[in-house]
Amino acid sequence: MTENSPKRKRRLPVREILEQEAVQPEFKIIDGLRFVVPYHFNFRVYAKKRWFNRTILEVFSEEFQAYPSEYYRAALEKGKLTVNNHSVEANYVLKDHDFITHKIHRHEPPILDMDIPVIKETDKLLVVCKPPSLPIHTTGRFHHNTILKILELKYKYKLYTCHRLDRLTSGVLILLKNPAAAKSHADLVSFVYDIITLLSHLYDSF
Repeated sequence: MTENSPKRKRRLPVREILEQEAVQPEFKIIDGLRFVVPYHFNFRVYAKKRWFNRTILEVFSEEFQAYPSEYYRAALEKGKLTVNNHSVEANYVLKDHDFITHKIHRHEPPILDMDIPVIKETDKLLVVCKPPSLPIHTTGRFHHNTILKILELKYKYKLYTCHRLDRLTSGVLILLKNPAAAKSHADLVSFVYDIITLLSHLYDSF
């Protein structure tokens, strides 16, 4: 790279992006349901490769269908949907390293107001009994009303998943306290699941 060459933009680590969006949630319990008080939130993401050479309106209308195309057009006009912290027109063509911000007023669905019993805790893991109705991690319209966010708010440390349970499913959930351990435990859980599945098929064949 020569002295006159333009400097390549530094891509923010995912952790740094998430920390910029840290919000202290407020909750209300109404008729046995746990509500998150609506709050302002910025979705932030770098343009994905499949978005390159497509207009921002096309990408958001096709890939984020929680809102109609007219909503995204209005958000662009009002500066609620920006690229590299600048307002752009609906026909702006996305490219590598574009940093997109979508400012919304977030309303999360309620969940059942139930305790999350701890079955076992060590220096490496936290095993809990997951109640029904709440997802494990951020997904769709859920963010603070999730197992990870509720427990991280309570225990003040980061947790990582090594397997998943569906939102409506209750059962034993193993959470790890560091990402390396989460990866190794995920491989083990997957292996055990495959063995159980194989044995069940063999049992059914007799």
